[in-house]
Amino acid sequence: MNLKECMTHFTKRNGTISEYIHDIKAIFDELTIIDSKLDDVDLVIYSLNGLGPESQHINYCLCW
Repeated sequence: MNLKECMTHFTKRNGTISEYIHDIKAIFDELTIIDSKLDDVDLVIYSLNGLGPESQHINYCLCW
């Protein structure tokens, strides 16, 4: 699967937020290595979208 596509479907699932951020950063670093880096806004959007409903309050607070 394309790494950028992977970012759009990546979710936190049952792990901790710390594990999730670590995994997101690993994908982001791989994209950087192959010179296909996401811009910062896309990284934030993909990361927040993947947190899931239990973290909805974070998404809401950051939108205001």
